[in-house]
Amino acid sequence: MSLGILLSAEAYRKGRAVRSALVRHRSIESDPIFLVAWQNGFDPFSCASIAFGQGHAPSEVFVMSGTRDRDLEAREFAAVARRFCELFESYGAASSCVDYQGRKLEVPVWPAQIVIPNGATLRLLGRIGRRLAGAQHPDADLASLLRRFACHLLWLARHADLPGQQVVLSCTDFLNAHWTSAMSALESESLFALEAWIAPPSHTRGFDAAVSAERFSAGPQPKPEDAQTAARLYAALDKAGRGGAGSSGEVEGALVELREFYRGLTEPVWTLLLEIVRRERDTPAAAHLARRTERDRVAYGLHLEGLEREVSDPRGIRFLESARAAALRRDELEREAALLEVEEAIDDPLKMLPRVLSGEAIEGEVLSCAVNRTDGATVVLRTEEPCTVPACALLWWSGAPAGRGWTIERIDAAGTGSKVTLAQPIRKDPVGCPTVGERAIFSPLHFDDHLFYGLVLPPRAPWTHRPAA
Repeated sequence: MSLGILLSAEAYRKGRAVRSALVRHRSIESDPIFLVAWQNGFDPFSCASIAFGQGHAPSEVFVMSGTRDRDLEAREFAAVARRFCELFESYGAASSCVDYQGRKLEVPVWPAQIVIPNGATLRLLGRIGRRLAGAQHPDADLASLLRRFACHLLWLARHADLPGQQVVLSCTDFLNAHWTSAMSALESESLFALEAWIAPPSHTRGFDAAVSAERFSAGPQPKPEDAQTAARLYAALDKAGRGGAGSSGEVEGALVELREFYRGLTEPVWTLLLEIVRRERDTPAAAHLARRTERDRVAYGLHLEGLEREVSDPRGIRFLESARAAALRRDELEREAALLEVEEAIDDPLKMLPRVLSGEAIEGEVLSCAVNRTDGATVVLRTEEPCTVPACALLWWSGAPAGRGWTIERIDAAGTGSKVTLAQPIRKDPVGCPTVGERAIFSPLHFDDHLFYGLVLPPRAPWTHRPAA
């Protein structure tokens, strides 16, 4: 039986979600940007409202009028773009220099972070970025601002694909990685229902609380009844706009009503995001968060470094990758996914437990630990369950996952469990050995060089991957 099924059964028995991680595997910055976005009804290529800001201030809600006038639409998006660019680029105001591939790179002192309700919001932002990437307008400054906004959104959507990244913090993904409930994968995409399982009202089971919470939407798709209300308000705005010059007061009144409607939709989501961040920030952070935070700082610095060049490129913002760039990207994603799995399992015994249950790793009490400069190091481990890892298998102690591994020399029966003897070749010193009496885990997970060093490809693709001259 898998650990996920066991935790789900425990959540159902308790009537609330249970933790599936003992530490926090994502960084939560002190003052991130919170963002909530809404589509116009169920049209995935539209944007009706965007609200964002930082937790110490009220949200700034921007509403689109849904007009077919390209000029007016561009100016509405420009108001959003101007404020978003100010906030997002403010992280780069205070910077420090780091060595990056043999040169100096400016990276932010405080890592950038955007907190959103779910992955669907991120996909909506990516579609808005693609829509504005080739923005054209008689006002060159306005067109440049829209392309700058698009550049940020497209970079966020691309960087969010990187396993373990912390620039974009999707709350549903974050909570599902740290909590387990009795909901299905589809049901757990509802942020309100997921939070109801994690923190239900007193004397209420998570199932009942989630049923009530599903009446609310965290975006970007509104609930059917909210979509009907929005359609009625947009119809009233469109009717007022066709009334001629004398209807300016009616248009403004319809816009005010539309803004209040989307502010009312946004307010409970905004409050929920703040509550989640405050609660989860109190959980101790995992040990390897620093490496991923540094990686995000470098990625943000590279993004800002090439921003002006990309915005001013007359060919527009590029979406397609060359064959070489695609190969490097694929290699980066695979390496980061493997490295994240190792880091999370080493930092968190609950993340390592599935490998212990499946028989890939062993966990037990250290009975003895001997270090000899001629014979090497030997550790004897007493397990509560019979050891199913074959003899001669190479394992690494989770307390020292880099360097040489330990080979299982012999397995002896000991009551209901086993007594496992592990050996390591000659060592210069005893650093990296478990101490007698502690609980130790030996698993195949370790830090290998291939996880840190990517593909090395020539700067020019071979003739087979280039168009004919």
